[in-house]
Amino acid sequence: MAEKKAAAPTYVTIDGEEYETTEVTAGSKTYVLRELSVKENDDIEDASMNPDKTFNGRLNLRLCLAASIVSPKTTVDDIGKWPGKRYLTLSRAFNRVNSLSEGAEGNA
Repeated sequence: MAEKKAAAPTYVTIDGEEYETTEVTAGSKTYVLRELSVKENDDIEDASMNPDKTFNGRLNLRLCLAASIVSPKTTVDDIGKWPGKRYLTLSRAFNRVNSLSEGAEGNA
């Protein structure tokens, strides 16, 4: 399971905004993940609250992954069936594409 290192970042345009993408091969499938918008993160944070107002971190990560995966279409239920290594590999890729890389300040 490996993340492809592109020479230059690739992007997908949604509603006029560019979102960085990354490609990850896990087993026989190749996944394309993108960064999330601030609103998407806010909505996912709200949806990750338990009825008693505590935060559900497992649900949060699964919702983030499902929203981030451009292809193949992947649901939260699909993610729950994944083997552990696939889950961790795609979680790492999600974190990388949704974080600033070292020295990237001012490049957004």
